[in-house]
Amino acid sequence: MLRDFFTIAEAAITKLGVDPEACADLNQPGTWNLKKGSATIEIRFFSAEGSNSDDDRKIYCMVSAWVAKIPAEKKVEFYEELLELNAQYVGVTFCKVEADVYVVSSREAVGMDEQELTTMIYRVSNTADYHDDLFQQKYPA
Repeated sequence: MLRDFFTIAEAAITKLGVDPEACADLNQPGTWNLKKGSATIEIRFFSAEGSNSDDDRKIYCMVSAWVAKIPAEKKVEFYEELLELNAQYVGVTFCKVEADVYVVSSREAVGMDEQELTTMIYRVSNTADYHDDLFQQKYPA
């Protein structure tokens, strides 16, 4: 069941020195928002659309952080750089959502433990923290 995975998130967030209750999104159960460096990290456990939330095989974990706005100019160069970065990183990808770019790490929740989630959070936060300022300087929106 979906709620069974919340304890993994709470343990990983606590390990980072953050109170999971203080960063829980009360409007969206299974979602936590916390700050690491300059990055705001969202951790979310969710069921695939149209699936039964009692089927653990259809429950996923996604860790994401906003990185940049899509620039008005130099879009081709920007997208090429994102694709090249995607080929260099392990465990994270850059993705476009509307007019924004995010760093994302996701996986099935089954078999996940606290250490794996902690690693996902560190990868996303370090990548976003490194690239957000660089992209804003190199590609002003």
